[in-house]
Amino acid sequence: MFGVGLTLDLGVQFNRNLAFYARASGSTLIVLNQASLYGVIEYSPVEGVSLGTGLGWDGMAALFYSDVEACCGSGRSVRNRWSALSIPAIVGFNFGHRDAMNGRLRAFRLGLEGAVGVEPASGAVGWHAALSLGYVSM
Repeated sequence: MFGVGLTLDLGVQFNRNLAFYARASGSTLIVLNQASLYGVIEYSPVEGVSLGTGLGWDGMAALFYSDVEACCGSGRSVRNRWSALSIPAIVGFNFGHRDAMNGRLRAFRLGLEGAVGVEPASGAVGWHAALSLGYVSM
């Protein structure tokens, strides 16, 4: 399913190649909601490309009706929830420039993100993937 979401990164840039930040994101499609919070270390091996990974939390909630409930009119809903310890993998493509005076990057970013997690209580494994468009200033 595709949903519309928002991601906010806030952190520190150590040098041209290394950064650490907290990432908070959430998305919704009414029937499926997703939220995550990660600590991410990001490395830029070449100008214009950033690779990141870290550790954090992922949560999802889905509200849906089964076929039996829909046809029989019971009106009951089944709520599915998943909350997990997760590891993200993030690739960012930066389209912009570094300031010659201070080395700050100001760029538009196309980001690809995937995360896999395990719910501690049940051992259930889940994942999510995202495509993001944004602006980077660091």
